[in-house]
Amino acid sequence: MKRAYNILAAVTLAVILGFSLGADSAGADEGPFVPAVLQREESIIREGIPETFQTTLFRWEGILSLWYDAQSFVPAVTPHGVRFDLIANALSGPVSLSIEDMQKSGGDADVALTDTRQDYEQNGWVCDDLDTDGILPNFHFADTPVQGFVAQRDGQIAQVYLSSVASGYYLCTLRFPQEAAEGWSTRMTHMLNTLEPLPGE
Repeated sequence: MKRAYNILAAVTLAVILGFSLGADSAGADEGPFVPAVLQREESIIREGIPETFQTTLFRWEGILSLWYDAQSFVPAVTPHGVRFDLIANALSGPVSLSIEDMQKSGGDADVALTDTRQDYEQNGWVCDDLDTDGILPNFHFADTPVQGFVAQRDGQIAQVYLSSVASGYYLCTLRFPQEAAEGWSTRMTHMLNTLEPLPGE
């Protein structure tokens, strides 16, 4: 009888602890974003030197997934998506990769990129067309090519891409200062190109 009581007490304690930990985790997760647990190694050529680094899977449930450098970048939930910010940034401007759901922001797919470009230009940025060949290979409809432009102002650069998938259309922006054009820009472009849609979840 005493043994049965001890077993029951242990099971009850385990359930309580499990519920408590689950509640803590749920409180830490806001919205549809789920902490990543899967990791893999990636390789890039950065400033002419081969480099291998570990990436972590980020999932936006039912929308998209992306492999990112968790040692260098931290994801932050934004009003309409997610942004990956450089953790230890000692450069002259922000270093980030953002993905914005344009439908959530109330934008129109046909004019989203044009409106965004006009906003940059009105704020003093100089914009030019951007070659999108090879960008977002798994994150756009085959018959709807990725569109993009590059904006520059005071040594700061923004590369902006518009892509359409089954769940909607997304504005992806890489921000970095000129001194990071051959370094962190390469790392973030690699991260961007791992984007994949997660339909039907």
